Amino acid sequence: MTRVQYTKEFKLQALELAEQLGSLAAAAKQLGIPDSSIYNWKIKYKPNLNLSEQVKVVAPLSPESEELKRLRKENEELKKVNSILKRAAAFFSQDHLK
Repeated sequence: MTRVQYTKEFKLQALELAEQLGSLAAAAKQLGIPDSSIYNWKIKYKPNLNLSEQVKVVAPLSPESEELKRLRKENEELKKVNSILKRAAAFFSQDHLK
């Protein structure tokens, strides 16, 4: 797994978004980046920025919730595979027409 390298400009824009939203966590969620990244950027670039820094405490998932999460992920993967197979079948069915 490779680490994503963000530019300084992106980091500063992320902090500006956090300032507009009033929360580092909200900005991180909107940008799809880890909360820890934006917190570290705040410390490095704007230590005096006063925003909501509450970290959500996530309760452990029940066995049913864990299974549901696993099944949803598996379903997404199967949909992708199915889509690829459909395209391959269409491609090969046209091949015999030539």
